[in-house]
Amino acid sequence: MPSPLGGRRRSGWTWGGSLLLILGISTAVHAQSFRLGTWDVTMSAGVDLVYDSNVDEAYPDEQVAGYRKDDFLWIPRLSLSTKPMVLGPGTTLSVVGNLSYEDYFRRNDLDVELYNLTANFQSMMPRVTFGGYAMMQYDVENEMDDTYYPGGRSRDPYSTYEGNLFFNWNFNRLRVETYITYTRERHDNEQYKPDDQDEVDWFAGVYLDLFSWGSLYYSYERDITTFAQNDVEEKEITKEFGLTGTLPLTWIRHPQITYTFGLKSEDKDDAEGATWEPNHVITLADELQLSRSLLFSGTATWENEVADDEVGFTFTFSLEHQISPRVHQSLSFEQEPESTFGSNKDTKLTAYVYQLGIRDLFIPRLNFNGSMEYKEEEPLGVENPRTEYTPLLTIQFMHDRLLSRRLSRTLSYIYTWEGSNFHEEGANERHLITYGLNYQF
Repeated sequence: MPSPLGGRRRSGWTWGGSLLLILGISTAVHAQSFRLGTWDVTMSAGVDLVYDSNVDEAYPDEQVAGYRKDDFLWIPRLSLSTKPMVLGPGTTLSVVGNLSYEDYFRRNDLDVELYNLTANFQSMMPRVTFGGYAMMQYDVENEMDDTYYPGGRSRDPYSTYEGNLFFNWNFNRLRVETYITYTRERHDNEQYKPDDQDEVDWFAGVYLDLFSWGSLYYSYERDITTFAQNDVEEKEITKEFGLTGTLPLTWIRHPQITYTFGLKSEDKDDAEGATWEPNHVITLADELQLSRSLLFSGTATWENEVADDEVGFTFTFSLEHQISPRVHQSLSFEQEPESTFGSNKDTKLTAYVYQLGIRDLFIPRLNFNGSMEYKEEEPLGVENPRTEYTPLLTIQFMHDRLLSRRLSRTLSYIYTWEGSNFHEEGANERHLITYGLNYQF
């Protein structure tokens, strides 16, 4: 269950219900199933009691008088899932449903019901696999990228209805993959109504595995989006063919090089005509065990989309150290894009992250996780660019305990501190305390 401890953008708190009027947060309990007709069903329920010192996740200069900064909330929830039911040879059907309710004690403008219901089916035969799913979901997102809206206006509750069908066929070296997806999105708040839309996405791809290290491919994708408010339709057709795979450098153990070399055509409804342009992606990835407790890994990706005149070069490095069976630390570095190799993206991101995890701290089942992150975001290609520097500190303590075979309790504390040179009145600081129980039926 995603909890209210997310970052500046929260999305889709599900997994809940209001059947148990007890305090709780979801934790792992040995799953028990019961029969409901021909279904084997697993069900759990619980309620979280949460104290949040910064419910809007805002900097001090974003706070608006008249809106309470901190609050208590409780989140009752119910989760139900079925084991795959056999409908025929190689054919299964499963259903997952979740329901929750976020109820703030004072900030009632943030209250919302959240639900998700998904049904999946799949059929597998010697050369053919087909299936699909149907999904109904009600989500909430926080739109706080650039503008802060007080009083809950930043929250964007919306409903999503989605259906998908796919069909895959293979014969020796030949593979065919195709799918069609329909999505309907409807927003509750008036300022987000322009985003109401219906989308139909159809894809087909043919792959010929000529070699063990590479395949010829051709793909066709047709995406039609209709905006409900003005009935405007946008159409985009993308065609691509080329060669993709892993270079067979048998004389070099490191690194692994994957690639895609091809031609790409994009035809939009406002374009006069589509042209074929080169499209190249090369990725180098490697992993080295420096010692029994030290692991180094890294990736570098160069992508050139000629049609859009976009070149990107991104690389990441990480070092993981298992200090002891209970203590683990890691250090990572990322840069996107690096100006090397003709990269022309509009923003340069540089990030450093250090993480430390300790299990069974002081007492059994008390876990500690902490991280320190530093980011630089520099606009490229503009006069007098202003670079944003963002340090972020996160500290988390969590203790869980099984009170009985079916009942579990969790207590957690999370502290976050985020600074920015774009906010001179102080840092974005947050304390989040959660206590609860979860019951597995």
